[in-house]
Amino acid sequence: MKTWKGILFVLLCCSVMVACGGGDDSASQSDQSTADLSSTEQAQLVAATLSTDQGGVGKDIATVAKPASLQTQASGQASLTVSAKIEYSDADGHYQDNYDAATTDHIKYKSQITGKLTTNACYFQDLSIDNGSEFIVDGLTTGSAVINGAHHNHSHYVRKATFNSNQVSFDLACDLSLSGVIVDMNTTDCIPEEGTIEGSIAGSYVRNGAHANISKQINFQFTVTYMGDNTAEIQVSGNAVFSVNLNTGAVTETD
Repeated sequence: MKTWKGILFVLLCCSVMVACGGGDDSASQSDQSTADLSSTEQAQLVAATLSTDQGGVGKDIATVAKPASLQTQASGQASLTVSAKIEYSDADGHYQDNYDAATTDHIKYKSQITGKLTTNACYFQDLSIDNGSEFIVDGLTTGSAVINGAHHNHSHYVRKATFNSNQVSFDLACDLSLSGVIVDMNTTDCIPEEGTIEGSIAGSYVRNGAHANISKQINFQFTVTYMGDNTAEIQVSGNAVFSVNLNTGAVTETD
């Protein structure tokens, strides 16, 4: 498990800020604004949780689909604790001490990143994360990995801008369940071709600034269906359906 995966989760935090309206205060805003996320904002947040580049579940899917690169040792970066446990077996269920490209057919994979990052930079002050995955991977000898399991991102984030004293904080809990996610191991990007992810995202976002105080609640469920063409359909609360480009993260509402 690569230690920088937890650092990349900071980018998911930024996605929450964008979805919730993070940024500079405007004098035209009301003194107090409270609202749930729109369907589009919900879909954008789900797209961020899928993104490999943003440290989402796509990173772990790509990792287990390339088992020769898996790392079992625990390591740390800053105040983070990173660990991974991996078990291998062949198509007959026989345990293997190490991965063998010719015979390993089954992997049980569990990873965990916990800890806190603190900095005086404008970007963020405090970020506490609990980020983990538990996957079962089958069919490796066929060239197509079938992945089932669960993934979670839980975080608490505080940022205070040095140029205007705005303070942003949020608590976020994202829990995913993967079912029949199929990945072609021979591709470089390891974007799933089939399968579904069901999940929930809950939390709160608060921004206190000179001109406006904003509070938004995040609480919705969603279903992701991989379409086999580097896109996925995202259905969020209210049955709104969106398409996400898994290469770029761009989200568009479908008819």
